[in-house]
Amino acid sequence: MIGTVSGFGRTTDTGSTSPVVRFTSNPVMTNADCNRHWSTTQVQPQNVCQTTDGGRSSCNGDSGGPLTVQDGGRSLQIGLVSFGSAASGCSGPMPKVFARVSYFLDFIEANSDFVAAP
Repeated sequence: MIGTVSGFGRTTDTGSTSPVVRFTSNPVMTNADCNRHWSTTQVQPQNVCQTTDGGRSSCNGDSGGPLTVQDGGRSLQIGLVSFGSAASGCSGPMPKVFARVSYFLDFIEANSDFVAAP
């Protein structure tokens, strides 16, 4: 499955934040595949990961931004930008890690006016 991440973050490790919203699309990984890169103490069930294929990924300043996938012709938000590897940088090979929206649906429903579709 291909995920699209968007935001106003940096376009390079040393650059400034973007004045316009930018986006990139890469495969979403299973947590098992992600844990081949990250320690299992880092990537938990409440996370979802995305590859950095082609050096494209979220970067500093994108935190909290959406990770979406196409679901039956509509955009479905599955994650929020959370963290990446400082050592690997924005375009390095380490997968980016997101907060998994579905994991927090009960909390979201209990603390907002949102009601998840059955």
